[in-house]
Amino acid sequence: ERGGEEPPRKWVACGNGEDSLLTLPVKIRGVETRAVLDSGATRSAGAAGFAARHRLHGVRDHRVTALTRETVARVTGPLRIEAGAGHLLTTSALILDLAPMARAARMSIELVLGQEFFARNMVEIDPDRAALRFWANGSDNINHWLPVVQTADGLFCTTISPKEGLEAAAILDLGCSTPLYVDPEYAEANDLFGGMGRGSSASLGVVGVGIS
Repeated sequence: ERGGEEPPRKWVACGNGEDSLLTLPVKIRGVETRAVLDSGATRSAGAAGFAARHRLHGVRDHRVTALTRETVARVTGPLRIEAGAGHLLTTSALILDLAPMARAARMSIELVLGQEFFARNMVEIDPDRAALRFWANGSDNINHWLPVVQTADGLFCTTISPKEGLEAAAILDLGCSTPLYVDPEYAEANDLFGGMGRGSSASLGVVGVGIS
């Protein structure tokens, strides 16, 4: 290997075939669980129940502002997380009540790997095989990675081409089940629909009902 370059891990099955979330089998202190990968999460988090069962104690308080209120979460010390028979990352995690997220996803969620995972690893996802692999940032094993930058507010962004001859800045969010959201004015100005059939759907958000 040249320059200490790390080879990619073997492909690991992600997800359970019943949902749109990306999950990965991991170990924390020898305890096996599945972690949800969510690049929209600014911090990794562990479920309060999981933390209590396996004595992942919080070492300090951290204030979290949610949609409805501010809450105090505990932050763990550094946790060594392993996946694919190798070291994935060492990171602290918030201890939170993840039950609302689990109910929405209709699955048990004990660990969420947030932006630390994506900042420290390059991730290759093969949706057709429902598998992913990863290796440390800085490796030269492959050369077709999109340039990804992290903005001051913690979002990961890249440049995409919605159609030939047109480029646009895009936010990456693996926590979103919709393949692509496009600003309607941008779509109209650049004729992205191009004669395609169109429909509409209603969604309920914080500010009320919206039509897309």
